[in-house]
Amino acid sequence: MAAKNALQKWLKAATPEERKDLTLLYGRQRTTIATLAGGYATNGKLRLTPETAIRLEAVLETLHREGLPVVSRKDLSPVCAKCSFHE
Repeated sequence: MAAKNALQKWLKAATPEERKDLTLLYGRQRTTIATLAGGYATNGKLRLTPETAIRLEAVLETLHREGLPVVSRKDLSPVCAKCSFHE
């Protein structure tokens, strides 16, 4: 199955250890993160709250390495995508 959004792409590119680190740093179970990434009610489009997007962006920045896609809050939240405050 092809990744539909930036978070799914990150999860697909990450190693199992990086995915485990994501759950530890984000403070949620793997299934919760998979649900966030799934966009089940939105056909794969992410619609996270700005607060969730900012928190997740910070964790993903901590885990970034070459080869992993960069995921910003604008990729995670439609509210953040429309905002010019953080550029």
